[in-house]
Amino acid sequence: MRDYRRKDAARPRILVVLPCYNAQRWIEPCLAALARNAEPHDILLVEDGGVPLEGLPAVDNLVHCRMEHNVGLISVLNFAARFALDEGYAFYARQDADDFSMPDRLSLQRAKADATGADLTVSGVRVIDGDGKRLWDASGDLPDDLVGALAVRNIFVHSTWFLRTSVFATIGCYDERYVGAEDYEFLQRIVRNSIVASVTQPLVEYRVHGGSILASSNRPARTTARIVLRYFSYRRPASYKGVVRSMAAALVPRNLKAAARKRFSQR
Repeated sequence: MRDYRRKDAARPRILVVLPCYNAQRWIEPCLAALARNAEPHDILLVEDGGVPLEGLPAVDNLVHCRMEHNVGLISVLNFAARFALDEGYAFYARQDADDFSMPDRLSLQRAKADATGADLTVSGVRVIDGDGKRLWDASGDLPDDLVGALAVRNIFVHSTWFLRTSVFATIGCYDERYVGAEDYEFLQRIVRNSIVASVTQPLVEYRVHGGSILASSNRPARTTARIVLRYFSYRRPASYKGVVRSMAAALVPRNLKAAARKRFSQR
């Protein structure tokens, strides 16, 4: 199902992609936060099955699609990539429906991408809990060796991604073989084939909570270990650290890791 409310033929340069599943609680404040961005943009809201959303705003820049059944996040993201390419958008801004973009996010990332020619522009984040309480801020500073840093772990929050849509034509879309760590594998290709830039200040409020199915399983950790091994280089010292770290994460039960993090946060 598709509801495309834009009446004229003009397109802004930016498409904000919002995949969601049972996101009624978050969608209104999420869209309200995006509306505070003065930078022209369209929004592609894709419901991946679940309980249908209600009360969406009647605005021309919202494209609302709903899958007949749950197809999975990777299929939704790749659907959005093809949509962005087909409709001629220059940029694909990724965000989860339970995260919030700050008012200057789109303008600052667009300006950085234009100034640097970056294919991927990220930013700092403000981490919040399930109730919206601020936990900490993380800078978007880039390491000198991006490939080496990514050999150890994923260093970018996906809700800060601001991509040129041409990236999908150049290196392909998300790989269906890496469910739960699809962003991490995609980044491995980006840093080897594209220009990466960052706006260091927080531009996104990124929500952390344990409500998802993947959050309660070790599948992402196992998938991450497979990615680390796929891109392993015996000449890169960081690759060995990545193997040890990812294997340990894949072997330790998820509930034990969650309990350890909770105990540490209480100290």
